[in-house]
Amino acid sequence: MKWMLIAALAMCASAQQSSVVVQVDYMKVAPGKTAEYVKAEEAVKTAVHQDRVKKGVINSWSLYAVRFPSGASREFDFATVTVYPDMSKLEQPFDAGHRNSMRDTGVGPLRSLVRSDILSPFVSAGAVESAWPWVTVNYIKAKPGMMADWRADESEAWKAVAEAQIKGGSLKAWVAGSVVWPAGSSREYDFVSVNARETFVQKQTPGAQAMGSRAANRSARHGEAIRREMWRLVSRTTPR
Repeated sequence: MKWMLIAALAMCASAQQSSVVVQVDYMKVAPGKTAEYVKAEEAVKTAVHQDRVKKGVINSWSLYAVRFPSGASREFDFATVTVYPDMSKLEQPFDAGHRNSMRDTGVGPLRSLVRSDILSPFVSAGAVESAWPWVTVNYIKAKPGMMADWRADESEAWKAVAEAQIKGGSLKAWVAGSVVWPAGSSREYDFVSVNARETFVQKQTPGAQAMGSRAANRSARHGEAIRREMWRLVSRTTPR
């Protein structure tokens, strides 16, 4: 199954495929250049990323606009989410022709790369392969020595909450992944989870709120969500 971390992270192949990795690149757009940037990324998608999908270098590529937080001072404005079939594809992600095509689109001067994450998805629920228009991205920091505990929280308690919300129609898909790179105890967050839905406002599912409270009480012993963001899907490649 193709995987997108909805986000993915959209951006997707099934999170059950343990070899799949997701690269998230956070982009800051030059002031007043948003429309030009989106147009340039569309050109890159057509000339480069769709060809990478065709050749099996990547499973998918997606562009997201950050809806919240808003304002000129936010850290990044867009995120690109690239799903690779395995880590080895990251060694040479572009060939010479791709690099030339990217340069020809003029996308480089329109944005700067703030940072990149490499994620390894490990649990999911719902139709993660679909392109849902709205996603909430949660960044989680585990307490020292409790990485395995938080992973268990996601795989058990939070997956159950997501499945209840999906069954009730308030959620379409959910996925959680661990941060592979950057590594080290000083990194800002250790896990990323993504909730995907069709509408801007998420509906409430009877019973799921109580389940969420119990899951939050359980996982509070092991870590915390340090930040939440809302993204809107702008564009993505088509499957092979």
